[in-house]
Parts: sequence; structure tokens; C-alpha cells
Amino acid sequence: MLGESRGHELVCLTADAVATERADALACASALAGTAWDWVVVDCYALGAPWETAMRAHAARVLAIDDLANRDHDCDALLDQNYLPDAEARYRARVPAGSDLLVGPRFALLRPEYRQYRGSLGARRREVRRLLVFFGGTDPHGMTELALEALSSPRLRELAVDVVYAGDASRRGRIEAQAALRPGTTVHGQRPHLADLMAGADLSL
Repeated sequence: MLGESRGHELVCLTADAVATERADALACASALAGTAWDWVVVDCYALGAPWETAMRAHAARVLAIDDLANRDHDCDALLDQNYLPDAEARYRARVPAGSDLLVGPRFALLRPEYRQYRGSLGARRREVRRLLVFFGGTDPHGMTELALEALSSPRLRELAVDVVYAGDASRRGRIEAQAALRPGTTVHGQRPHLADLMAGADLSL
């Protein structure tokens, strides 16, 4: 797995161990026991203040990553890298007083390739010739197929299109079949980053 390939220790929890927030907290506490950790970082919509409070016995600080602002947190810092008007206001009543709110795109967790490609970008073309289509790691609503259907209309078929899809194999087969019927369309699977494709696109979906 990616973490292990980079020299990180990986501890996998069983499905039963993460069935509830309390069970997850107990399993994680057991995995963390015996070492004084500086930080625990949590990025899970199913976990909030109760889980984070339980981790304080094992780590000096807790960082929560969130973008829903729909639950309370017991954290020392909260990260939401999305662009939203008055984003801090969404969390002020959700975190303890004194928590650091790291909100907005300037806190985005990006690989160094994005900085490198941004530094080499020239002036953007006014005309859209190349399009990037990417709807996240799983695309649960099938937006990739809908986008390809729309882009197959006669007035858009001249556009070059890069499609990134790393979800289940059955849907990938359908996406590749759609792409094969459309000239200038390339389907990409799992990639370490999108920086090169973003830099080469005139427009992204």
C-alpha cells in the first residue's frame, strides 16, 4: 500500500472495530497505546468530538480535517481547504475556544508537483481546446458518464478530453467504451497527481 511503500507503519482495523464511533475510538486507542504521539490527524465524516476526546490520552494535539461543518470537534486545529464565503464562521461554534481554524485554499494539501506546474504555466488560451474531466475518486453519482455523453454532442466533439476515473472496474469499462466512441478522448486510471493534466487543460470539470 502507498503508506507502507513510503516507509510508514500501517495498522489496519477490522470492520467490526470501526462499526461505531466508540468502537473505532477503542480500536484506535489500542493501536496508539505505548507511544507518546505529537499529533493525531483524523479525516472521517463518521468521527467527531467523542472520538477526538478519546485520542487526547494518546496524543498531545488533534487535527481534524472536515468540510461539512455538521458536527462538533474536540481538536487543536481544524482544516477545511475549500473555498467558501466566511468559511471560519461555519466552525466557530463547532470547535473549542482557541482552536486554530485552517480554512480556505491556501491551506490545501497538495503535492509539490502542483507548485512546479503552476510556476511553468504560460498565458491561458482564450479558446477552449482541451478539457479535463474528474469527479473525485469514486464519482458516486455517475457524473463522468453524463459529462462524456454531453461532450459527445456534435458541437463539442472537436475538444480533446482527458478523463480520470479510478473507481470500480465495471464502470470503468463503460467509461472506456464511451471514450472509444469519441475522438481525442483519453481515460486515465489511478494517478499520483493531476498537476500535469490540469496544467494542460483549458477548462476542468
